[in-house]
Amino acid sequence: MTTATPTPTPTPTPTAPLPQPAAEALARLGLAFAPLDVVRAVTRYEIACERRAELLAKRPRDWSGAEFDSFTGAERTIEESKALLAAKELLHLIGGELR
Repeated sequence: MTTATPTPTPTPTPTAPLPQPAAEALARLGLAFAPLDVVRAVTRYEIACERRAELLAKRPRDWSGAEFDSFTGAERTIEESKALLAAKELLHLIGGELR
């Protein structure tokens, strides 16, 4: 009877916290497996936040009528997306209440 030579246990490799881009990529990976309505809500939320920030870079008194409508539409989209994600307990996909 032969005895197997025990395999040495590898030394654990220390890890550091993930860099921000890697953490964001990991969060996006989880979104890849989410239902379509959730993916749409997150995507619409992100686009609406970008549009809102773009508009807020200007003074509201200088907005055109179309820009005002765009701002109110962005606000409505943000609220609708948050409501859907809150109902599914998935607000963590957009950073909770942070934005």
